[in-house]
Amino acid sequence: MSEGNISRSITEFESEWKTTPSRTICARLADLLRQAGRYDEALDLAREGLRRWPTTVSIEIVLGRCHRSAGRLDSAMETFRSLLERQPLNLVALRNMAEMTFEREIWRESIDYLEEYLLEQPGDQEVLDMLEEARAGRDRNDPITDDDASSSEVESDAETEPAFPETDRMRRVLQDQEIPADNADAVHDDHDDGSPADDAIERGIPPEAASLLDLFTEEEKIGLGLHSFEGSSE
Repeated sequence: MSEGNISRSITEFESEWKTTPSRTICARLADLLRQAGRYDEALDLAREGLRRWPTTVSIEIVLGRCHRSAGRLDSAMETFRSLLERQPLNLVALRNMAEMTFEREIWRESIDYLEEYLLEQPGDQEVLDMLEEARAGRDRNDPITDDDASSSEVESDAETEPAFPETDRMRRVLQDQEIPADNADAVHDDHDDGSPADDAIERGIPPEAASLLDLFTEEEKIGLGLHSFEGSSE
């Protein structure tokens, strides 16, 4: 969106916010202010929105984005971590956490977030490239010993590829849902109709958040690299 279009949109949404405030208008206006570089105003509006409508996902996402755009990475990470406590597979929060930990070269944590993001978006080539680089960074900082390599070979021979990323956070999510990681196929077998809402509910995601992509405009989806993914039928 051009600077002129952003400015016009801000004026329109500010008028709506004064007359008919809503959580949707709050999120959109705060994000427009962020895009215009008016970070303090955007943060104030997002915080006011969360006071009115606590735990509103779209406003929390904008709050995290505002902190990140303003260079307040610690606050941004705190915001997105808090959101992930309630919605462990929120794609926007996962992507932001993956990128910020990647930028800070916190390789192991970045790998966890990238793998969890790819569980939902397995065809995202940019994230796949980031994951490869993060693994290389981890190996440079923590070289694999001969014993580790031997152990990994034995494990790979004995086990099949896990259906879920083997991260501490994902293990906690599966434990909360009482879904054993090696029995994940049973979850999908119960949803042969392919309903994303049903599948989300099975994983413990609230029904209203079953389709997170619906929270964003087409332009925002393009900017974030978000898209729906239909896996192979095989």
